[in-house]
Amino acid sequence: IVAMHDDRRERVVEISRSPAFRMTGLRRRHLGDACIAALVGVHGEESRAVRPLFDASVADRMADNFDLLVNLEAANTGKPMSVARADVDAAIDCFRFMAGALRATTSMAAGDYVDGHLSLILREPLGVIGVVTPWNYPLLMAAWKLAPILAAGNTCVLKPSEQTPLTTLKFVELVSDL
Repeated sequence: IVAMHDDRRERVVEISRSPAFRMTGLRRRHLGDACIAALVGVHGEESRAVRPLFDASVADRMADNFDLLVNLEAANTGKPMSVARADVDAAIDCFRFMAGALRATTSMAAGDYVDGHLSLILREPLGVIGVVTPWNYPLLMAAWKLAPILAAGNTCVLKPSEQTPLTTLKFVELVSDL
């Protein structure tokens, strides 16, 4: 398949005919297992000084595997390589941004917003967050959702689209040891 992008022709892989890309569906019990694992893995006790290092490590791991993720994203979604490159670049940038943003909190944490009452903003994890990503931006949407969730000290159960799960699954495999 050939696609046009910015007045250039780019080869796009047709993955629907490849047996390597056929996947079996998950069962309900897998979702329960994922939720239990996420609850056990809640890392909110970690300091705000440690959590940005995790997001930065994820970005570094993605950058180290940039070509792999670009090729898989193009094959997974049918996007031209230049668009897949831009998506992977943006996903890496999202993790780097969240790593920096967590260290540079600038909003007031306390104040008298209502007469006679002291209001506090508590920056603490909520726990397990469920996320569903769409077919058209599988890796980028996962990054947009995961980076702030993990930076805040939460864990996540991520359900990628059935149509384009490959990049998300590879991403999770790449960062699972961090």
